[in-house]
Amino acid sequence: MSASSRWLAHLKQKYAASGAQDRVLVTGAFGQIGRDFLPCLREIFGTKNVIASDVAKPQSETEARKIGRWVELDVTDKGAVKDAMNSFKVNRVIHLATMLSAVGEKLPMKAHDVNVQGTLNIFEVAREIKQNKSFTKSSVDTSTSWKETQPVSVFAPSSIAVFGPSTPADMTPDD
Repeated sequence: MSASSRWLAHLKQKYAASGAQDRVLVTGAFGQIGRDFLPCLREIFGTKNVIASDVAKPQSETEARKIGRWVELDVTDKGAVKDAMNSFKVNRVIHLATMLSAVGEKLPMKAHDVNVQGTLNIFEVAREIKQNKSFTKSSVDTSTSWKETQPVSVFAPSSIAVFGPSTPADMTPDD
């Protein structure tokens, strides 16, 4: 068993033992990191509890079935972010929606909107939900077992963290 398989099994066991029932929204789920991370999250939290989101749509019915639960979501639209979090009664967000430097250098204002405003929208909606301590009624999921006063936690990795501790803070390699 590989180290990553052992790590995944450990996380799955730890989560199962906790008795928690989290609903996870993954922004940027069809991107570079999201595509590989989504199956791991579904293994840990359960397929029905992980909602993939992206501005991109699956390219085929086969891809859509493989992806599972997903919603089209533009993180620069705060109202859409709020609707997604409320509709699916999300209490965790893994925010991977970003515009990487290759495209961002060509479209700097769009990169700013996605990378900065999109992240602020995620944090702001999570804060609002925590303050209001309630979710709106959802036509997507009418489950009564969901704890409706749960705050939303946000995980937004930095690109330098992805490379690991030995990566230099200055002149960070792109590969």
